[in-house]
Amino acid sequence: MANANPEDSIHSDSDLVDSDDNPTWTPSAEDKKRLINSCSDSTVSPDCLETPSSPLIQRSQRAQIRRKRKEGREKSVKNAFEVMSAAKNNPVGSKAKPERVKKVRKFTSVVWEMFSFIRDGDGKVIDKTRVQCKRCGIVIAYSSSTSNMRSHMSSCSYEGCVKLFGSSSGEGCGSAGMTRHGSGPSHTQASFSIPPGPSGPSGDVAKERENPEKYFMHKYIHSMPHYKPNDHKKRELDRSLARLVVDQFLSLKIVDSDTFKDFSRRLDPRYSVPSRNSLLTNTLYPMMHATKQTLKNMIMQSNSIALTTDGWTSMAQHPYISLTLHVIDENFDLKEFLLGTIYTPESHTSENLIAKLEGENGVLSEWGLLQAKKTYVTDNASNIKKAIVELSPHDWLGCLGHTTNLMVQKGLEVARVVHIMGMAKNIVKFIKSSTVAYEKLKQYQVFLGLPKLNVLQEVCTRWNSCLNMLKRLVQIILPVMSALLYCSRQDLIPPEEDIEDMKAIADFLEMFEGATQLVSGEKYATLNFVKPVLDQFNAYLAPNDSDNPIIKDMKQVMLTDLVTRYQDQNVQKLLNIGTILDPRFRYYASENEDLQTLLIDAAVNLNIDSYYEEASQIPNSQSQDICELSRIVPSTKLSTSTSTCLTSTGQTPTGQSSRRLLDAIFAGGKPINRRPTQRTLRQKVIDEVHIYFNFPDIYSQDIAYFDPLNWWKTNHYSMPLLSRVFKHYFCIPATSVPSERSFSMANNVCTKKRSKLTTKHVDMLTFLKANVNHIPDKSLGSTVYTPPVIHNETVSDSD
Repeated sequence: MANANPEDSIHSDSDLVDSDDNPTWTPSAEDKKRLINSCSDSTVSPDCLETPSSPLIQRSQRAQIRRKRKEGREKSVKNAFEVMSAAKNNPVGSKAKPERVKKVRKFTSVVWEMFSFIRDGDGKVIDKTRVQCKRCGIVIAYSSSTSNMRSHMSSCSYEGCVKLFGSSSGEGCGSAGMTRHGSGPSHTQASFSIPPGPSGPSGDVAKERENPEKYFMHKYIHSMPHYKPNDHKKRELDRSLARLVVDQFLSLKIVDSDTFKDFSRRLDPRYSVPSRNSLLTNTLYPMMHATKQTLKNMIMQSNSIALTTDGWTSMAQHPYISLTLHVIDENFDLKEFLLGTIYTPESHTSENLIAKLEGENGVLSEWGLLQAKKTYVTDNASNIKKAIVELSPHDWLGCLGHTTNLMVQKGLEVARVVHIMGMAKNIVKFIKSSTVAYEKLKQYQVFLGLPKLNVLQEVCTRWNSCLNMLKRLVQIILPVMSALLYCSRQDLIPPEEDIEDMKAIADFLEMFEGATQLVSGEKYATLNFVKPVLDQFNAYLAPNDSDNPIIKDMKQVMLTDLVTRYQDQNVQKLLNIGTILDPRFRYYASENEDLQTLLIDAAVNLNIDSYYEEASQIPNSQSQDICELSRIVPSTKLSTSTSTCLTSTGQTPTGQSSRRLLDAIFAGGKPINRRPTQRTLRQKVIDEVHIYFNFPDIYSQDIAYFDPLNWWKTNHYSMPLLSRVFKHYFCIPATSVPSERSFSMANNVCTKKRSKLTTKHVDMLTFLKANVNHIPDKSLGSTVYTPPVIHNETVSDSD
């Protein structure tokens, strides 16, 4: 302790400082690197290595380096010892077992949106054996199952839980294993308020705070599994999608659209949109099979049907023929069905056509209608007419619309009419092709106070388009002439004489347009109008001295063509019976015994005695009493209203005593003794014909809107045989327009963008669209429909 010299104390510290002759020390590059790394934990700056420093600082640095080296050596020895111990415990060839990492359990169930573990004030979990509802504060025992929590969600008293999980109790939970912990609103709010983030709520927390019911409902719905393929809801949604595709002429590719899938997912997240092949195989084909079975059940109730057929070529150059069926059901309602759109690549000869319809593999054979009494309505083409008249034993009727079209086309071939039509076509063509003329036409219409109307183009295959073109030109002739004058097309301006002829032609043809529209209806019977319309045509085309010369020429040509139509005896018979069975047109046969005999023969030939026995079995033998009364009651003419539709059955009492009293009154006080004689079928028909012609005549301002179907529905019990004849004839349409309508549907199915549809798919989609109102809600049973195999099919299945 006597030695107080600081230098001596420094130099005597030999265990810290190495002996070195050089008083100055410069670290090497390796020493610099080590010292720099160690400066992160030291108070000494690494800059001291670059600048001269006192010997004390240099010694401290060297001491620090030695300590680091010593620690490194100790660490190496420790690692070597651990390696030797591991080698001793695990001999060569054996693999050391890796240390097991404890997995953190993930809570993915939806119930954890409503529950959480018991936590302290800092948010740390303090008890994992109990969970607490975030809304009502209920504490529930928890081990590893979520059953108790799910039970609580269905009976939670909180309003949001009730909305989410369908609670009906509203009085808290009553499930086993649940205990109330901390009742009162203050405890619930304090324990389970959502803690805000560092900068306010965000993400799911913000959504939950903004609308908790909506947020939890969204999370709950999207966590539910998809419907299974055989689930009732899945099948119902698939059928609704199929009906949408059929009814709106949608492409089957819509099910592959990501936009549609997103739309469907937003409507119902559990519904997965089927693929195109799945929709066809599992939904559309069974739907078509079920619809066919439904229609068969409806058609089989009647033995008399009417058929219309026509030909059509699609945009893909595929030839088709359509077949529609018409029938009157037991409720006297007129029904119309599309049986098929048949692909016919063969030559359209009469033999091939009848084979497609009534052959062994024909449409009618598939529907089981070969034995039914049929009447065909087609156009006047020679191939289809020969197929029905010569190769088939059934009745045939030419389309009145087609006949009217041919007759009017003859009238349009008159020289003066050709000149007028050519002038009108040139005017329309110029205005359609000139934007200036079209704009000026609209301006002049506004200036003259007329509605904005455009000119109409003629279509060569439709004579109605010629009439519409002339009527529109006459309606806007002044603006048209002004527009032509502005465009310096004085050569197109018609003279006054041509304008007068144009008006005369339009007025003359308007009557035929009304007749065409009348007989083309589909909601009411039309056969009864054919003969009255033809009679009107004959009277209208009769020469008249006051007619315009151009009209006289048209009448002469059209009348010559008309007299050659509907001259066949079978056609005349069909038209006569169809007319006189309408109560409004009974005057055709009221004093014509030949027509009455024709009606009687038709009823007998239908062989409906068995149907008469069924229809005559009405209470108190009502039909037999009426037949006997008809021999006594004289023919009377009474004014009846179509709204009340008064009939003998509606006015005659049905009681036994009342009928005997009426018999005595009409017999002059003498009761009638009924003889139980057995009358023949012809005698029964004669009795009913006598009843029919003794019904009061129809006199009313609404006679044009009188419904013969409703009249026969009311009175068919008194005339069961004639009602059968009525059903046979009144289901026959006057035109083949229904087939044309089916082709309009097929044209919307097979568009330019869908030209690669196969012919069987065109047939299926058109069939379902035409019969969409008869598609059953569910497929019939578990029957699986197998689509027919079509040979030589070259069209792709893509849509």
